[in-house]
Amino acid sequence: MKFIYLDEWCWINLKEAHFNENSCYHNFLHIAKTRVLKEEWAFPLSIWHLNETQNTGNDLSRNQLASIQRMLSDRWTINSFPFIKDDEIHYALKKELLPQNKVILQELPNLFGKTRKCYIDEALVQKAANLVKEDKERFFSVFAFLSEHFHTYSHIAADFSDLTSLKEQHLLHLNSLRKMHDIKKLDEYEMLLRVLKDFFTDKQQLLILSDLYPNIQYLKKNAARCKIVEYFKSFPCFYTGVILEHQLIKSKCSFDKNDLIDLLHLSSAIPYCDIVVTEKQWTQYAKQGKIDDLYSTILLSDINDLMSMRE
Repeated sequence: MKFIYLDEWCWINLKEAHFNENSCYHNFLHIAKTRVLKEEWAFPLSIWHLNETQNTGNDLSRNQLASIQRMLSDRWTINSFPFIKDDEIHYALKKELLPQNKVILQELPNLFGKTRKCYIDEALVQKAANLVKEDKERFFSVFAFLSEHFHTYSHIAADFSDLTSLKEQHLLHLNSLRKMHDIKKLDEYEMLLRVLKDFFTDKQQLLILSDLYPNIQYLKKNAARCKIVEYFKSFPCFYTGVILEHQLIKSKCSFDKNDLIDLLHLSSAIPYCDIVVTEKQWTQYAKQGKIDDLYSTILLSDINDLMSMRE
């Protein structure tokens, strides 16, 4: 099975193709449905899809879009960088990469870094503390049923819908890096160490640096820098995000708040999916940083290019 990550604009085009036979993507949609049923393709959704779907169009448009996403995803989801940092560290310290099947699961609560059982158990604790036994059992069965439906998770994800503050903070971060880059061109080594402080907690940084230091303590400056860059390739989500950010600040003098969302979802999609369909800008940045080759990911900018691919 190939895991294929589609940018939100791809999903919007597929939604329109579902209702318009003249769409250039109508044929692809038919093929995609067939290959999903045959379990040849899977289109995992991320929490960022939920966020963007919630903020797209009117109620009818959102429901239509969610329906297509639910159909083609078949409950496959991809975890996001806030929830897999500990796992990436755990595997990196063992000199291994976090496996794909730890990041992409056929469980909707995986969007929030949880298993379905964990999600239900937490809901029971929070919502059913004062219910009698019979009502608890009834609540459990209803919740378990609802948790299989995509729209329930769209509702749950409402807490993630207002990203204004986060976007503004990240915009300041990008502008700060750009100013540094204007004064002295930042290389990959410098980017990795600067973003490390923003990406990981103090405890996580201590674990990483304690593991890294013995590998570089006797190396000369240039050799140590190269070793550090190689070391962080074992943290796929972190490394991908930093390399994309590096290419972004080298290529642009000003940034859009939505650059944050793109960086967030691509940081996990590129290293953990087999194929990623995204905007040409990000495809170019990823190829310039050679992260597609590093993690054996096929990058495309047109959904229809998938039709020419063979297993």
